[in-house]
Amino acid sequence: MLTVLLSASVVSLCLLLYDSAAKRRAVNRLLTDRDGRLKVFSDLAADWYWETDNEFRFTEMSGAKDRSAITGGSDHIGKHRWDMPYVNIDEAGWRIHRQQLERHETFRDFELVRESVTGERSYYLTSGAARYDSLGRFMGYRGIGRDITARRRAEEQARQLALFDSLTQLPNRAMFVDRLKSEMNSPERLGNKLAILVLDLDRFKEINDAFGHEEGDQLLVKAARRLQLCFSTTDTVARFGGDEFAVLVRELENVNQAHVIAEKVLDSLRQPFEIRGGLGHLSVSIGIAVFPDDSEQAEDLLRAADQSMYVAKSGGRDRFSFFTSELQDLARKRIWMIQAMHEALDKNQFWLAYQPIVDMRTRKIIKAEALIRWCHPDRGFISPAEFIPIAESSGIIKDIGDWVFDNALQQAVRCREICGSEFQISINKSPAQFQNLRSHRLGWAGKLRSKGLPGGCIVAEITEGLLLDTNEAVALKFRDFFDSGIQVALDDFGTGFSSLSYLQKYHIDYIKIDQSFVKRLSPLSKDLALCQAIVVMAHKLGIRVIAEGVETQEQSTLLQEAGCDLGQGYLYARPMPREEFEAWLLQYVTDPERAGLHN
Repeated sequence: MLTVLLSASVVSLCLLLYDSAAKRRAVNRLLTDRDGRLKVFSDLAADWYWETDNEFRFTEMSGAKDRSAITGGSDHIGKHRWDMPYVNIDEAGWRIHRQQLERHETFRDFELVRESVTGERSYYLTSGAARYDSLGRFMGYRGIGRDITARRRAEEQARQLALFDSLTQLPNRAMFVDRLKSEMNSPERLGNKLAILVLDLDRFKEINDAFGHEEGDQLLVKAARRLQLCFSTTDTVARFGGDEFAVLVRELENVNQAHVIAEKVLDSLRQPFEIRGGLGHLSVSIGIAVFPDDSEQAEDLLRAADQSMYVAKSGGRDRFSFFTSELQDLARKRIWMIQAMHEALDKNQFWLAYQPIVDMRTRKIIKAEALIRWCHPDRGFISPAEFIPIAESSGIIKDIGDWVFDNALQQAVRCREICGSEFQISINKSPAQFQNLRSHRLGWAGKLRSKGLPGGCIVAEITEGLLLDTNEAVALKFRDFFDSGIQVALDDFGTGFSSLSYLQKYHIDYIKIDQSFVKRLSPLSKDLALCQAIVVMAHKLGIRVIAEGVETQEQSTLLQEAGCDLGQGYLYARPMPREEFEAWLLQYVTDPERAGLHN
């Protein structure tokens, strides 16, 4: 009986042991399958899979394309996690990461940086989670790693493009402003001032046009290097675009120091540059503003330096100018003027005056010049000499020019009804209106065609400087004028810098002798000789001549004897508002003597 009982107990024990072993095998199979699936998913989601033991020594690293980049070329198995050769990881970051591991916490996207023997860096992200045995005992970590070097380099390239000038590799405006703000807010300046220099290369456009953009780019690079040599490595030299640069001078002890620095820059850029085997000469105009004296806001400080630079440029170039309270007043006036001009267009505050142009031989009125006038409701009459330059530099001249053309064209139609189909209205056209390539087909010629009017009813008055412009838009507009029959008058002739060769390049119908020559006319004066020479030269080229500013009968007689074709000035009539001008024209048609144009 006892034997039977013992045999039964042994059988039961064996069955129990077999059942436990089977359960363990089943559990192990499940764990193996789970780990297998986890590893498959890890391989799909990452560049490599890794495991450590409970003392954070690596026991496995699989799937890595280049283990040497990750481990530094040594065997990783058995190596402690803290002994891996990574660099550039801050101590606080390591400390927090070690605390996570010691607490057996899951971590995600911990960044590692590896540096090769050549100094090239690779970047990795690693994530991991603690693993436990069936009894809940900590066994170590398992995780994945990803190589993000390509992404980091793409981000660095994007940062380079966003913050640095691609041509000179200098910081661009965005980076310059960021550094400026940082320096302005730095508690380490110890009371020292900052200086901002805005620099614009003089005569760069001439060299760029003469030698081509490739040589121009190389010249900008050379100028940038010279600028860098003028400043400390702690200063920031930046390129804002085109031929404009800016410099942030740190730790300026006094304003006189900025004076010395500016002189150094002027001297450096005055030295000739080698251009295509020859020598080219540049200079620079510099505007200087000081923090905190001139402003405590970064953009305002830059604007102050920019305004000072324009003062230096308008003062003759190759010089520097400090920001002053007077410039600040001018800046405020400019801002007001721009806003007021927009309002003037919206509220019809502009109006046109018309000054007759007379045939000096027959005293017949054959054309008139449209002259813009502005009467502000609060400030009264504002001279064109005051608001036109601001309109040109701000871009609003395009809208003002369109308004002038539309109104003058209506008047041309009315004048032709009164005086005949040959009557013309002359309209001044700003260089800024010529240089907009996108809109050239929607300009004057296009408007004339849309209204079915002949181009001959309009004369475009331009300045000499425009003939030097090699912009494609200028040539296209001249071509449009010629094709549509719009005539061209060269205003203020003799006061600009154009070469006579440009009179052959473009089709010019009229030359207007500047009034500065006319006002000093006398029988033996040099001005008379100049006027005579201009007339002879123009007639040889098939160009008619208009004399501006004719105020006396003697001037009129001398010009007529010199062969001048047309005259304009107070001797004949002053500029008149539209209604008065129409009445004057009607009187001229019926009674020339009463109009004051008798011989």
